[in-house]
Amino acid sequence: DLEYNKPADFPIVIEKYMEEGKRIGVYPIGEDAWLDMGQLDELEKMKARLGCWRIMEDIILLGLGGHAHSVVDSIERGEKYNIVGFLDTEEMQGKRYKDYHVLDTDDALQKYFDHGLRNAFVTIGFMGHGIVRNRLYQRLKDIGYIIPNIIDKTAVISENVKLEEGIFVWKKAVINGNTIIEKMCIINTGAIVEHDCKINSFSHIAVGTVLCGGVLVGEQT
Repeated sequence: DLEYNKPADFPIVIEKYMEEGKRIGVYPIGEDAWLDMGQLDELEKMKARLGCWRIMEDIILLGLGGHAHSVVDSIERGEKYNIVGFLDTEEMQGKRYKDYHVLDTDDALQKYFDHGLRNAFVTIGFMGHGIVRNRLYQRLKDIGYIIPNIIDKTAVISENVKLEEGIFVWKKAVINGNTIIEKMCIINTGAIVEHDCKINSFSHIAVGTVLCGGVLVGEQT
C-alpha cells in the first residue's frame, strides 16, 4: 500500500492498518539489544560498544624513503588511518612502496585538501633533511591540515606525557612521566626518554638512545 518514491512514517502506516482492523505485530526488544546511529554522538557510542569496528580516516604521506617504510608499518598496525599515497619530488613520480604510490608532488597539497583530505604526515627522516621537514610542516599548517602523532603499538608512553603534533614514536620506545615532546619530533626504535625530560621541536632521538630524568634537548637537535 506504500506509494512509490513517497516518504511514509511508520506510526502513520501502523495507525492506517489499525483503523482498518488489521493486526499489528509487536516484538519487544531490550534496550541493549539494538544500536542507533542516527546522531554523531550515538555513532561514537556504537563504535565504543562494538569495539572491533573502526572508521579509518584517510591520510597522505609526504616523502617516500626509508623513514617512510617505518611510518607505514606503524600506521598499518594502528588501524586508524587509511594511507591514500605519497607526495614527493618530480624524480620520485611513478615510485611506490607496497601498494602505496607516489601520486604527485607537494604542490598538490592544496588540491587534496580542497577535495576533503584532512590528515597528512611528514615521512622524510631527520638526518640531513631537517630544513625540508620544517618547510613541509609549515606548508601543511598554512593549508589547514591535521598532523597527527603516529605511535607504534609496541611503544610505552606514560599517561601524563605531553605530546604535541606530528610526532613519530617507533617500535619499543619508552617515554616516562611528566615528559614533554614538542612538535615534529622522532623518537626512534628502542629509545628511552625518562621522567621530566623535554624534547624541543623538530628533534630526533636516535635508535637505542637513553635519556635519564630531567634532560633538556634543544630544538632541531
